[in-house]
Amino acid sequence: LVDYSSYRTAPQVKTRQMVLTGTPANMEDKESEAFDPTWKDVDVPYMEYIKKSISIFGRGNYKKALSRFETVLATYDMDINANFYAGVCLFNLDEHKLAITHFDACLNGPYSNFDEESIWMKALSYEYLGKNSEAKKLFKSIVGTNGFYARQAAKKLN
Repeated sequence: LVDYSSYRTAPQVKTRQMVLTGTPANMEDKESEAFDPTWKDVDVPYMEYIKKSISIFGRGNYKKALSRFETVLATYDMDINANFYAGVCLFNLDEHKLAITHFDACLNGPYSNFDEESIWMKALSYEYLGKNSEAKKLFKSIVGTNGFYARQAAKKLN
């Protein structure tokens, strides 16, 4: 993960939280009124929010994690962490076309932390979409860099 705390003056993520109101469960009876939940806007420290999002992602809850990464992107549209992991969530949810947009955002962003992974995931996305010439072109470029995914990319070309 890129730690943005030294790059941003106010590294916060704007989100909403439910305010618990009403009668405590142990005091409630059948005649108690039902209350609609109350929501409030809150700022959560970026690193706290992104680490929890990564934890949710790590448990394979891609829809919930994607929602959280989109919340980060609503505040910081070029956030490399949120773009990459949102792309992987979309990939795992079979939304390959949308995943590519997030991988492209990583590749065009100011940091290169996820470039190698983004190219690999973009190539796999093209492959799943049946865009074999685009996938093959990316697999060849991966082999040429002799990086972490070079051997796997070479197998894809055979």
